[in-house]
Amino acid sequence: MASKKEALDILFQATLDELIKRIQEGLATPADLSVARAILKDNNIHAISEDRTRITSLVESMPFEDDD
Repeated sequence: MASKKEALDILFQATLDELIKRIQEGLATPADLSVARAILKDNNIHAISEDRTRITSLVESMPFEDDD
């Protein structure tokens, strides 16, 4: 049986994967985007890093234009 930490890690990764899929396919609801925004904020994601992690993929898949 997986430890609580392992179970939480699996749940978190599955959540990120599903959000990325919905956003990339254009199926994300406002609630999905709100969850994605909260995950980014809660994980102190303020800029895209060079690292291609799932979180970076989530940032890149957000349907917003850059302010620059």
